[in-house]
Amino acid sequence: MAEISRLYYALGGGLGHAARAAAAAHTLAWRGPVTVLASHPAAPQLPAPENVAWRIVPPEISRDARAIRGWVQAEVNAARPDQFAIDCFPAGILGELSPDLFGGECVHVCRRLRWENYRPLLGTSAPPIRFSKAYACEELHPGQHEYLAGVSAAIEPLALVDPPRAAGGPRALPEGAWLVVHAGSGEEIARLEAYARKLMALEGCPGAPLVIAAPAGESPALADAAPLFPLAARIVCAAGFNTMRQTEAFAAQRRVLPMERRFDDQFWRAARCRDLP
Repeated sequence: MAEISRLYYALGGGLGHAARAAAAAHTLAWRGPVTVLASHPAAPQLPAPENVAWRIVPPEISRDARAIRGWVQAEVNAARPDQFAIDCFPAGILGELSPDLFGGECVHVCRRLRWENYRPLLGTSAPPIRFSKAYACEELHPGQHEYLAGVSAAIEPLALVDPPRAAGGPRALPEGAWLVVHAGSGEEIARLEAYARKLMALEGCPGAPLVIAAPAGESPALADAAPLFPLAARIVCAAGFNTMRQTEAFAAQRRVLPMERRFDDQFWRAARCRDLP
């Protein structure tokens, strides 16, 4: 594949958007520089191809559509990429993106949206951004698929593969440990911890060690928990796209507590794997 420069818009809550951007760059074997615009400050800790550079949106503008648009415009002007990639939200997380921001080819990397909630934001982006290709990383909402079919030259499925991790091997876990993994708020981590302890009692192992793996956690504090998955007796998590994808090989050990999200249908994803509590 030709070595062209790319700018990848991957703003959104949690680490899933950034992890998907890194995996897409690796899976699609993109050459040349890839600048990823991300929201989570731990994004640079994720495994990523060597040609990926991270730019983190200032948190004070994260809810201001006009300010984000100006920040994206400045990044476009600085990078002057040959191609643009937009993650998940075809008009941006606040509907702030429009075709005049981009001077080159656009592609879309998408997972399922709660389309009834996101669809109204498209009214702020007229005309719509058009994509040379949309890569669907999971089954899309029918309305989402219909919309993308109208603005994309092609829609293709994309099975993501994570980039190789640095040498050193997985970290150790205590024998029989339960692992809580989440990149969300402290309140949500506490909910998952309480759920894990309830399940420990129900499954007959109330004294099992409990390890919390989160970007702001203490035991250990890390963005990439995937190396720990083979070592855990149980993996307790929400139903975000990236976590569900990475734990699929460990479904027998996985226990899922979906979280309410405005745009991410975690309950649909959890129901498909029959892991609803």
